[in-house]
Amino acid sequence: MIICKDNFMEEHLAMLIDGCIHNTDFNWHWHYKSNANEPDRHWHTLAGHSVEEMAEKGFDYLIPLWEKIQNNTEFPPTKIVRCYLNAHTPGVEPTIHRDDGEITYIYYPNLEWKDIYGGGTSIYEEDMTPSTIIPYRGNRLIGFEAKKLHQAMPVTKKCFLLRTCIVFKTEKV
Repeated sequence: MIICKDNFMEEHLAMLIDGCIHNTDFNWHWHYKSNANEPDRHWHTLAGHSVEEMAEKGFDYLIPLWEKIQNNTEFPPTKIVRCYLNAHTPGVEPTIHRDDGEITYIYYPNLEWKDIYGGGTSIYEEDMTPSTIIPYRGNRLIGFEAKKLHQAMPVTKKCFLLRTCIVFKTEKV
């Protein structure tokens, strides 16, 4: 199962989420490794392990996104294991990895993003051949089984924007 939904949020909510992520003074941390066996790192901020924690930590603007995921009948019912924000800049080379949890949802908030910047997500077969490449487009949601091999795609050196995404790691209820 791979889900890809464009224009996922209503325009005013997509603009709110984009604005909060790109114009808010929360701290990005340069420590996160998507694959513990690799030396790569990328920018990361934990939003919380529940809706209540997200609100306490000032990420309440992500709650409508989570609610829309939960209310979409195409998606299985899930609960949050962890919600966080990742960011990549040119020169960051993400590695192929699997996620914890059962279903991963990735939302692309940057409404100014252009296809030529790269930065999408590649999903692989078990033999490491790419099966699906999903370009980064603002207000796009993708979802897939967490055990699938995947990686963020690199960002071109000609891009001067931060490649951000909101990730919900979930378990089925």
